[in-house]
Amino acid sequence: MLTYLAAIPEDAEIDVPDSSLRHLLRIDRHHDLCALEAHLLAVQGLPAPSIALSHERTPSARFYAYLRGRIAQA
Repeated sequence: MLTYLAAIPEDAEIDVPDSSLRHLLRIDRHHDLCALEAHLLAVQGLPAPSIALSHERTPSARFYAYLRGRIAQA
């Protein structure tokens, strides 16, 4: 549902920037895991292999460590 809502319909009446979430569904072939699955595992507190996020610029382990730190500061 989230990816459906974020997609830009072909018959959109306005010109909007690409806000699709297809990068969340790109599968890391080394781990057979997409970013959305990794995020769900992290939210559940389950271990997941570190995959490349943000157009392959940030390892997911580093991103989740950052999030845990931010949550601890709140």
